[in-house]
Amino acid sequence: CETEVFHGSLLMRWPGEHPEKTPVLFMNHQDVVEASGEWEHEPFSGDITEDKIWGRGTLDDKGALWAMLRAADELAASDCAEGVPAGEVSAFIELRIVRFDAILRHEMKEEEWIAAQAAPGEAGEICVAGGHVLKTYYRNPEAEKENKIKVGGKIFHRTGDAGRLVGGRLFLLGRASRVFTTPGGVKAYPALIERELLKLDASAAGTLVRGRDGRAVLILESADPEAARAEALTLDRRRVPYDEIRVVAHIPRDPRHASKIDYNALAEHISP
Repeated sequence: CETEVFHGSLLMRWPGEHPEKTPVLFMNHQDVVEASGEWEHEPFSGDITEDKIWGRGTLDDKGALWAMLRAADELAASDCAEGVPAGEVSAFIELRIVRFDAILRHEMKEEEWIAAQAAPGEAGEICVAGGHVLKTYYRNPEAEKENKIKVGGKIFHRTGDAGRLVGGRLFLLGRASRVFTTPGGVKAYPALIERELLKLDASAAGTLVRGRDGRAVLILESADPEAARAEALTLDRRRVPYDEIRVVAHIPRDPRHASKIDYNALAEHISP
């Protein structure tokens, strides 16, 4: 990456494949304020005692900063064919990948839970357990039954996200509810396909949806339908397994932030 230091700040730039497009900016800080009062350890010593680092600003805001740098490094080194890299699974949580077709209940026996899990490298829904996972929902028993799975003395939470574990590393595949199988038997992951479609010059946005007849419909937003369609025909069908191409003037966005695609609104416009 390219680096630049100015006014005590560090700017790191990862050039993309399309430098003419608007970049994404991630901001964080690693500076701290003055240390006052009494300290068990010198505030800027960085002493390590009993596996704990002592010092002013030890946590603020290093965790998020490290996560951004690690994510940028992994994204730059990956083509995201297996999914968006999320790094190694923390030792403080238990993470399981559950098959998309598994029958899950609020309470499951250990052997049932094991049988529901995906094989190594296989995609499925991400479920997690650990100290950070809420055990219940406040005054919402229906949501609790739907999203919490009791296995022995543990409670796993259904995240609703799809992913796969490869060599102990987690790769994200978007929302599990958006994953579908095409008529040709190919598993389609719209979140990954949307990343692939960002490379297109003639389309401002795009996604892959399952039509009412089960066909995989590639939806592209473009002011030049002819150019968008011609460019889409050059896509690798192994990475974008569409059966049909449709070009629209506008893909509806989630009104809460006008950036993510509003899939429910989009589905209303998909006819057989």
